[in-house]
Amino acid sequence: MVENAEAEYLSVKANLDAVNNRIDFLTIKAPFSGIITKRFVDKGAMIQSGLSQSNPQALYELQEVNPIRLTIPVPESDAVGIQKGMEVEVTLPELSGTSIMAKVSRTSNALDPMSKTMQVEIDLKNPDGKILSGMYAKALLQISSRENILSLPMIAKISHKNEDYVLAVVDGKVKRIAVKIGLSNQDYFEVLNDEVSAETQVIVTGKGLVKPEQIVEPILKQK
Repeated sequence: MVENAEAEYLSVKANLDAVNNRIDFLTIKAPFSGIITKRFVDKGAMIQSGLSQSNPQALYELQEVNPIRLTIPVPESDAVGIQKGMEVEVTLPELSGTSIMAKVSRTSNALDPMSKTMQVEIDLKNPDGKILSGMYAKALLQISSRENILSLPMIAKISHKNEDYVLAVVDGKVKRIAVKIGLSNQDYFEVLNDEVSAETQVIVTGKGLVKPEQIVEPILKQK
C-alpha cells in the first residue's frame, strides 16, 4: 500500500511540475530593463510559439533610455581625428537648447562604403527620461587644428550629381577638377587633394559663363 501511495504521489508531482513549467512560459522577461515603446499584439490574441515558427511575431519593442545612445556619421576627412574619450558638447533643440557635456563612447573604426562616413556613438545619461528616443541633437567635437591645408571660398565650389569640383585655368584653358573636401563652414572649405595647390588659378567669379576646355584669359583677384 505504501509503495502504491508513493508511486501515485510521484506521478501527481510530475504532472504538477509539468504544469508549472508550462506556466513559466507565460512569463516573458527581457535581458535588460527599459520602456515598452511599441506593442504588436492585443490581450487575448493567440500567439504562435517562437520555438517552432521560422518567422515568429514580435510582442513588444523595448528600449533602454538610460543611458541613451547618440549616433553621429562623421565625414571621412574628420574620421581620423575622432578618438574614444574625446569631449563632445551635445545640444538638444527640442529641450530649449539644453547642452550636455559628454565623451565619445565608441567608434566603428571603419568607413561606410556608400556614404564614406564613420559611425560615432555617444552615451548620454538620461535618468529622468527627458531625452526621448528619436530626438534631433547637435554635436560639437573639437578636432585638432591642421596646418598647411588649402582653403577656398565656398562660392568656388560646384556640386553636381553628388560630386564636388572647381573650375581652374590650366595652360590658358578651363579645367574641371574634382575636389576632396575637409572641414568647411559657410564661407570656406578645405581642399585635401594635391591637384589643387596655392598656385592653382581657381575660377571664382563668372564660373557659370565658362565650360571645360574653353580658352580663357584669367584676371587675377587683387589683394
